[in-house]
Amino acid sequence: MKLILCLTLLSNTLSDKFEASLYGKLQNLSNTDRISVIVLMKQEYDFSKFREDDYDGKREYIKRLAEESQRPVVEWLNSIGEAENLIQFFVINGFSVRLSKSALMELAQREDVKYIEEDVYRRLIPEEDVAYTIATYPSGSAEIPWDRQIMNADKVWNDLGYRGEGIVIGIMDSGVDVDHPVLKETWRGIAGWHDAVNGKPYPYDDNMHGTACASIIAGKYNLGIAPDAKWIAVKILDANGEASGADMLEGFNWIAGLPDSLKPRVVSNSWGMDDWDNTTLFAACSTWKALGILPVFAAGNNPDAPTYQSTPGTYPMALSVGATDPNDEITHYSARGGAPNLPRWNNTYNWYALDWNRHKPDVVAPADPVLTAYPGISYPILLGHLQPHLTWRVKQL
Repeated sequence: MKLILCLTLLSNTLSDKFEASLYGKLQNLSNTDRISVIVLMKQEYDFSKFREDDYDGKREYIKRLAEESQRPVVEWLNSIGEAENLIQFFVINGFSVRLSKSALMELAQREDVKYIEEDVYRRLIPEEDVAYTIATYPSGSAEIPWDRQIMNADKVWNDLGYRGEGIVIGIMDSGVDVDHPVLKETWRGIAGWHDAVNGKPYPYDDNMHGTACASIIAGKYNLGIAPDAKWIAVKILDANGEASGADMLEGFNWIAGLPDSLKPRVVSNSWGMDDWDNTTLFAACSTWKALGILPVFAAGNNPDAPTYQSTPGTYPMALSVGATDPNDEITHYSARGGAPNLPRWNNTYNWYALDWNRHKPDVVAPADPVLTAYPGISYPILLGHLQPHLTWRVKQL
């Protein structure tokens, strides 16, 4: 009887360490079956001893703490030959790895391991953008598209003289066509590119989504909201607009590793995961907040219920952006809020303002239809590209 009780307690303890869907999946796997997971360590970051603006100090602290706390478990995984595809992170105190079920069960029993979830490969942008037409928009055009006008971007440029000069904006997406006429002059080549998908050294975009977003932010010829700003980019989405959790975390990690003199203060992420309470990137966004980096995310394209919003847009430390049309009305497809009433969301440490009441999305921006750049030398009119507009506005504020 005591043995049965002990085994039951052990099973309950282990199940608490696993994402529910992963634990259920494990019941149908053999001990030799292999699975990709993301592992979060028990040791958490404590920034209370740092000044708010000591970003480089915080960065060195998390790098050191992550390396020290992960070292024993990584050495153990290597010793038993279970370190396939191991990638260590410091933007979260954790790592991704592919290992057998038997090794995974042993891993979960370690005191220094807090939580394990499956590393899922998923689509983060719509399968294809809503119907668009290719516009004629020659380099040097003086035309000001409607969405830039409705935001009064032209008045900010001309009356106030704010065009984004001296500002660096991050774009984490499918990459950027750095040779496009409206973008080639605004890329910051120094620490300006990381490819988490294919490891290529020079910016490119084999999808189109990232190039479109970059042009809305920092495109020349009145295409971008901040035409004199510089952009840097991280490719986390493959040619199909899909990514694994490890790909996303590698992108977050690379940006978090940039010194304060080179980091972007705001990062455009015009994508999201379907489940509004998914916490895969919660710790990563929290670390960005501590390092003075604001993540801006799309709210999503399903208005049916708050639970259809995209994450990380629902996170309290992320700015979520909804969509408007030329009449300045909310589009029919723009996701509605608010945010989940859950412990992590209710922790005021993650809030920017103490009066936040889980309101989401945070802001709205023009999205339907929007003139953008496309890899090559074309200019499609897309529906649903809203989030990049606000990235520059946020930096301005």
